[in-house]
Amino acid sequence: MMDETGFAVKKISSEEWSDWDAFVFQQKEGTIFHTSHWLKHQPNRKLEIHVLLDHGSIVGGIPLSIVNKAGFRVVALPIMTPYSGPVLADSLYFKHGRLEAFRQLTALLTTYDAWRYKLSPKSDAEHYTKETKEIKQHRRTNLIVFGAEKPEYASSLKRNLKKAEKAGIEIKESTDFESVYDLSAKSFRYSGRKHPFSKNNFIELANALHEVGLATGRLAFSEEGKPIACNWLPKDHHTTYNIIHGIDRAFKDTQAGAALLHESIQQAQANKLHFDFEGSSAERIHRFYQKFGAEERKIIEVNAINNRMISLLSRIGLVRV
Repeated sequence: MMDETGFAVKKISSEEWSDWDAFVFQQKEGTIFHTSHWLKHQPNRKLEIHVLLDHGSIVGGIPLSIVNKAGFRVVALPIMTPYSGPVLADSLYFKHGRLEAFRQLTALLTTYDAWRYKLSPKSDAEHYTKETKEIKQHRRTNLIVFGAEKPEYASSLKRNLKKAEKAGIEIKESTDFESVYDLSAKSFRYSGRKHPFSKNNFIELANALHEVGLATGRLAFSEEGKPIACNWLPKDHHTTYNIIHGIDRAFKDTQAGAALLHESIQQAQANKLHFDFEGSSAERIHRFYQKFGAEERKIIEVNAINNRMISLLSRIGLVRV
């Protein structure tokens, strides 16, 4: 549909998703989490991708992860996904062009009963949400932006890395995603939570991203050769993301988790990629990440409920949006 600005909004077919993915990877605010590589593996969700065209070329778009809740259509946050929402072309550098693109893409959300998205720290779309009435919440992440200097580790972290070395911890890249899942599930159980992914769903996602070079898995082994810690890190053209991690608590004193992060950060720097720890609301984890020289960055979460009934059900706790 063409409007007076010259932009046209179009829902693209799954056969065209590769065009969207290529566009996302070329933009500074695009992340792997906006691509079909990530989103098509979301369980119990329908993926729709809407693009904004200017004379036939993609200049923006918004992927929608749609779930049916109690008969309501909701654009939900995808599982274990730090960033979502619209992606605008770097070429839309004039404020008016970016604002109009943002307005047209987010107007699609008003057709749903409720919606929610989280903006990447690299997105300037926060400026375009100020005039709206949606609920905006401030979240955080920790980010290492690599430049000429290496990040400065805290002295306590340096001591812990020496402990890991003395304990004989060995770290290897691995496609043993079953072990990665099992170790991360242990950590989720320890914190009183269930793993957001089923094992089959995670292994399917991990294998798919590994095949196209968009994720790396690592295992830390004890001196006896037992896998005792893991992480799994998706990546795109500018950043590595610390999404999945876990440790066998019986081996926590070996500092295998710290050693894994150190190895992952070094590899990201060698590949000229920033390192995103993926935000945590737990203060102790937040402080731990900052020991690696990470900077706290703001994330804006925007959400709205358009349907009065779902708003009522949400307030009394019968539906979570």
